[in-house]
Amino acid sequence: MNFYTLVKKFPNNDMKICLVYCVVMSNQHHAVDSNCITLTRFFLSEQNKCPEATGELTQLLNAIQTAVKVVSSAVRRAGITHLFGTVGETNVQGEEVKKLDVLANELFINMLKSSYTVALLISEENETVIEIESENRGKYIVAFDPLDGSSNIDCLVSIGSIFAILKKRRPNNSKFTRCPTTRSKCGSCWIRFVR
Repeated sequence: MNFYTLVKKFPNNDMKICLVYCVVMSNQHHAVDSNCITLTRFFLSEQNKCPEATGELTQLLNAIQTAVKVVSSAVRRAGITHLFGTVGETNVQGEEVKKLDVLANELFINMLKSSYTVALLISEENETVIEIESENRGKYIVAFDPLDGSSNIDCLVSIGSIFAILKKRRPNNSKFTRCPTTRSKCGSCWIRFVR
């Protein structure tokens, strides 16, 4: 039944207004997508396509996603939480370390360690690599800059996180004597924070 058929059935003007509203509202889509593809949902659907998948990479990507969300939130609230400014130290590259650099680095390290999927962490903010204890060790190596562009944060320039994931080629109980040089099957990403 179309709109004009409904109007002929109810000649009263008030009823017409009501019917117009009902027909228009029933044809409109929701302002928010109620069946959206989230990053986690995407990871899980891609994991299901690989029968040999163990779920470790999905778990690792979810840990990185959580770290990025918390860092992004901290960046947006930096002014009211007094996170702008430096801590009075310089990093490996000779740059002044910002308060947000320290927070972002700690967040990434803690999230990745607690995912039980990584064996080695390589952060731009640390002089040495972080080797995970053998009982918590996974099969991935993650290199990251938790807050790229932080030296320009006071100027409202784009900032984000950079990470690369490599699969470890040694057994879980072996020690690392040098950084891995093989980059086969490596993934990397830069995530920009919107303020």
